Amino acid sequence: DDWMDAFWRSRADVEDDFRFVYAGPAGTFTPMHSDVYDSYSWSCNVRGIKRWLLFPPDQRTFLLDAAGRNLVYSAVEHLADPLERQDFARSQVHPCEPGTLVSTDEFPQLSKAHFFVVWQAEGDCIFVPSGWIHEVLNVVDAISVNHNWANAANAVRMAQRLCSDLVQVHREIAHLADDSSYEAIAQDLLKAHAGIDVAEFLAYLEFNMCHILQAGAGDRTHEAATVLGESGRGAEKASKRWVEYSVKAVGAALDCLSNATNDILPDHSLIGEAGQEGVDRLRRQLTQRR
Repeated sequence: DDWMDAFWRSRADVEDDFRFVYAGPAGTFTPMHSDVYDSYSWSCNVRGIKRWLLFPPDQRTFLLDAAGRNLVYSAVEHLADPLERQDFARSQVHPCEPGTLVSTDEFPQLSKAHFFVVWQAEGDCIFVPSGWIHEVLNVVDAISVNHNWANAANAVRMAQRLCSDLVQVHREIAHLADDSSYEAIAQDLLKAHAGIDVAEFLAYLEFNMCHILQAGAGDRTHEAATVLGESGRGAEKASKRWVEYSVKAVGAALDCLSNATNDILPDHSLIGEAGQEGVDRLRRQLTQRR
């Protein structure tokens, strides 16, 4: 059940999706990041070999600079010892304990991080869980097919990521707090920085909840149940459980937005008045539909 693809492909005002083909020569790499909106992703290697460094979400703090703002550009540059791989015929996964990376004045907590090194061979697919931080090197010329996706299972994490990005925005423009257009400026900058603002995230939640709750949306929930190996009445029960889970997840995401505190400007709502009105409106819709 891919909420991202369903929402963005339904829109007439944008032409966007989250399915990509990446091609890169040997030695090129993607620096440290977590995927857009903290979505899930999978990456299938069509040709070549890639080396991944994968960090669980709870390691993010250790990857930040001394100011707590920016991720290290490349963890490989801070390795105590070089990474080695002898067998390129198959994928390998190597856990790396704290101490594998060396801290610096700029990144004082790097040595505390634990992570995984994955050597991805041709024909292999990697699943990247929501919120995992990673950097990827093309060891040789490589081509891969990638897809970012999301659904109820990471709706709360998406809301948390949005709030975290919004905190950064407020930190940068706190000097404009008395401006009458402050909230609009904050949302514009959030959109530019994160690719989505509060209003669009609420529209994303609303669109998918409408489809999940409507009788005509049974195809999506039934398909999910079928993939899980359910059929007949078992599929119906699984579909019902998925609807209930989705409703709770959206409610929790709304709570996350509504309860987020603005430590930068305590007198200002983190998501703004318009954002709070949108949260309240969607919460009323959920209550009525349930």
